[in-house]
Amino acid sequence: MNKNIKSFYFSTTDTTRKIVNGIADKLAANSSSKTVNNIDFTLPAARKEQVSFTEHDLVVVGLPVYAGR
Repeated sequence: MNKNIKSFYFSTTDTTRKIVNGIADKLAANSSSKTVNNIDFTLPAARKEQVSFTEHDLVVVGLPVYAGR
């Protein structure tokens, strides 16, 4: 697999971050790209920056679920 691995997450308690980064790291270990670009949009300031992806990116997205909703 020849993709740029990116993790994109919202994680207030760090659990979602750990899971998303774990999946992304495992994917990177099995690909030609050995690095992962982590994009944390938990804090409001981080959400002001525009983020875009291309067909060369493999993005692992994680959002928390509260009370099954």
